[in-house]
This record gives sequence, C-alpha cells and structure tokens, in this order.
Amino acid sequence: NIAYIVITLIMVVIGFMVIFRMKIDPKTVISVQAAIPKIVLTLILITLSYPIVGFLIDLMYLVMAIVIGIIAQGSGQSARIAELQSLYMNADMGNLFWLTFSTGAQIGTNWAVKNLLPLGILSGITGGGVGAVTSVSIATISLNNIFFGFWAIPLILVLLLVLGLLFTYIRIFMLLLNSYIQLTISVILGPLQLMTEAIPGRSAFSDWIMTVMANLVVFPATAAIFMFASFMAQVSSDTNQLL
Repeated sequence: NIAYIVITLIMVVIGFMVIFRMKIDPKTVISVQAAIPKIVLTLILITLSYPIVGFLIDLMYLVMAIVIGIIAQGSGQSARIAELQSLYMNADMGNLFWLTFSTGAQIGTNWAVKNLLPLGILSGITGGGVGAVTSVSIATISLNNIFFGFWAIPLILVLLLVLGLLFTYIRIFMLLLNSYIQLTISVILGPLQLMTEAIPGRSAFSDWIMTVMANLVVFPATAAIFMFASFMAQVSSDTNQLL
C-alpha cells in the first residue's frame, strides 16, 4: 500500500516531466509512450513481488531435491535418496551441527589413520608400542609413548579438530542465517524497491531478483557441499581399510 501511494506521487511527477518535455539525458526526452508502460509494469511487479519470491523458493526446493538425487545416485546411495532429501530439505540447527561434526570427524579420523598412525603418534590410543621418538634409549621411548603418544599429541589434535569444526559450523550457520534474513528483507521491502522501476531511466527489478536468487542458491549449494564432503570421507575411509 505504501508503494502504491508513492507510485501515485511518481505518476504526478512523471506527468509534469512529460508536459515540460524534460530530458533524461541529452538524447532522450520523457514521453507518454515511454512512461506509461513502465508504470504499468511497475504496478504489476509490486503486486506480484510476493508470489514471485514464493515461486522462486519452490523452485529452490525442486533444484535441491534434484541435486541431492543426482549426488546420491552418483555416490551409490540410490536407496537413500528420499531419506537424504528429507534430511537436507528439512534440516535445522541440530541437523547442521550433526552434519558438520560427523563429516568433519570422519575426515579428520581418516587423515589421522592415514598419516599419523604409521608414525606411531597414535600408538597410545590404538594400543601399539611404537614410540614417537626412536633415536633415543628405550626408557626415553617409553616415556614419550606414555606422555606424547598417549595423551599430549592426540589430545591436541582432537582439540584442534573440534575447534575447527565448531568454527566451521558457526560460519555456515551465520551464512545461512544471513541469506535467510536478506531474503526476508527482500520480501518485505520488495515493493518499495520495485516502485523505483517506474522512474524513467531506472531499473530496479533486475537488482531485486538477482539479490533474491543469490540468497536462495546458498541453501542447495550447502546441501551439495555436505553430500560431496560426506562421499569423499567415505571413499577415504574405504581406501584406508583396503590399505
């Protein structure tokens, strides 16, 4: 309603501009033929701004479902397509936390098993007897096994992994929250932004629609990245088991 009121004032101003043959630029003069179509188009866009966003949101869910289905089928999880679609398309903060830490922990475990276990750094946890330092006496090796192998290095690595995953979770959550807030603002203030489309020489619709689409694409992209990361972690785990 506010946008409609402002459009009325804009129409009055444009009317005077047409009467006095005002120029937008040195080569373009405002005319009735040029002004009326933009006003009509602006009124239509203002009226349909909410349905347009609703349609784009439905389209986002469709794209997300298709992307999840393609990745699940390509990663050998065809039987879980419906389950994965339900998980990612209805995820909340708890699901995001679980996805971040489960995937990150699996990747970190695979890396540790592949790179640290052969060096004996994790021997204290796995029950091995290989020391972290082998160039000193047996007593020193035993001491290093007890302190460095069993407690210090694994705890430091686990702490770094947890902090890194927590930071990642917060960043992803803030990114999704920021997109959601900007999308909500675009819906609420869309009519006020689109009313400037009626002003000759201005184009507001393209900027508005691109902002909406840019905030919507974040959600299917996040789901795709999580699924790809989970698939790569599973491949790495299978490779370590074969080795």
